[in-house]
Amino acid sequence: MAVAATSLHIGDVALLEDHFYVFVDVSEPPRLSGEVKTLLLCVGVGYPPLSPAQVYTLLGWIGGAASTAGAALFASKVRVYEDQRKAHLEDIKERVLRPIRAGFEEHFSAVISGRQPSVFVHRGATEFLDKAKVTEAQKEEKELLAAAFPGVSVFGAVDSALLQDATRNHFRDLMGRVDGFVMQYSAYASECHSWTARMAEMILNCSCLSPFPPKGTGPGARSYVMHNRLAVFVFKRLSRMPAPALMIEETSSAWGLHGETATLAFGEKSQIESIADHLDTLLESEADHARELQITLGKLQQSHNALMADLDFVIAARRLHGRCDLVPFF
Repeated sequence: MAVAATSLHIGDVALLEDHFYVFVDVSEPPRLSGEVKTLLLCVGVGYPPLSPAQVYTLLGWIGGAASTAGAALFASKVRVYEDQRKAHLEDIKERVLRPIRAGFEEHFSAVISGRQPSVFVHRGATEFLDKAKVTEAQKEEKELLAAAFPGVSVFGAVDSALLQDATRNHFRDLMGRVDGFVMQYSAYASECHSWTARMAEMILNCSCLSPFPPKGTGPGARSYVMHNRLAVFVFKRLSRMPAPALMIEETSSAWGLHGETATLAFGEKSQIESIADHLDTLLESEADHARELQITLGKLQQSHNALMADLDFVIAARRLHGRCDLVPFF
């Protein structure tokens, strides 16, 4: 099928007189004459061959067009890739870095700065009573001594996949320091817990009273000592945290040791006074251990402050370092 030459444009492929032609460099409507203004590449047989100059011109045009198209495609790919990396950086900031910083501020700062102790007392179940009567509780609860390990609270809001990516590819040094700090703090909190638990055991043994809550009936059944709370009180005093003075007062037919918004011990006067004397003894005998823990806490404060500053810096950064499989180039 023949096509009118005057209807062709640059780059058109047409069948003219049983031959295929590609029209290039058209400065005016093409004509199938001997003029050089219209350059044709003949793929068929029987059409006069092109001169070397015409071949070079054609190949140059094809090569230029191809390189221009390739460069444009590559530039477009680079722009898309950079946009994806920027979006990926914002995802890491929003779902990894900012939650970690907020978690450190909320859960670590109060303990590291000394505003809160790393040990505390909470009420928890210690035994499940299978044969409990309908008028009895199914769980036996006691006051338990615990330590603050906020790592779960800090990393619970972090995207696990992006955290792994940030640790492996983009912020390896920073995330390594985050893990190192959490491990150092955990060791400190564990030592504080073990130390306070030893003091609580000494207080209980010295008091000759039952641990709270008391059990049994009959004379003296109401006597008890909150040894864990008293040990935390000693911990606060030795750690230079606010710990208001305890008071010994007579209550009805017995005596009590009051403080920390509770009656911490209840019994005979001699028993309560003996507990108070033992607490004073602990303040003297455990002072050296307390100073060692204060040195450790000071180092943790320095690491915490430096880590918070580094987190602020990377959150403010606008460039993502390193490559990863989550944002491939091809």
